[in-house]
Amino acid sequence: MSNFEKNLEQEVEQKLEQDLALQCRCGEVKGRVLNATPELGTRLICYCQDCRDFARQLSETDIMDEFGGTELIHYPPSSVILDSGLEHVACLRLTKRGSHRWYAKCCNTPIGYTVRPWVPFIGIIHNFIADKPDAESKTGPLLGAVNLERAECKIPKEVEDRSNTGAVMLRVFKKLLGWLFTGKGKPSPVYLKNGKPIVEPRVVAKS
Repeated sequence: MSNFEKNLEQEVEQKLEQDLALQCRCGEVKGRVLNATPELGTRLICYCQDCRDFARQLSETDIMDEFGGTELIHYPPSSVILDSGLEHVACLRLTKRGSHRWYAKCCNTPIGYTVRPWVPFIGIIHNFIADKPDAESKTGPLLGAVNLERAECKIPKEVEDRSNTGAVMLRVFKKLLGWLFTGKGKPSPVYLKNGKPIVEPRVVAKS
């Protein structure tokens, strides 16, 4: 092997090491977040009713915390790749105009959610992250929480005080604007070039 080939191989290995591995519970669906760093995404907990209904539709309530919140990370779609198992990826909506909620139908593992093809983010749910417990070096720390007023039960004041909701929402908004103007909303792992989802969403009734 030439020096050029060795250097190229080392560069590829280094890049793969920095990727954040994604995988469903049974291993059929696998993917990556390219060049994942704490600065890339926004790691937060969402306490909205729709996130809870999504978990319950899949009988995956263990992904929620004691207050009904779901931890996820917002990433630009162009940084997320699904390498294998696309035939197992499914989508549901809680209303006809609701967000697209993605999951692996092979084992009912929640993957994440998107709002619309033109909204440049995908929220990856924590249970789809494969390389724990070392993931935090790539995802960064939990930054806070949103939709606390919609939590399933009263959130203690000490938890509410460290939620950093305003700072988290500001970061989310800035990231979205940046990804929009830099074109990082495309390509998307879950939408075709024409904007249609890769699979037809199934509309289900909220629980």
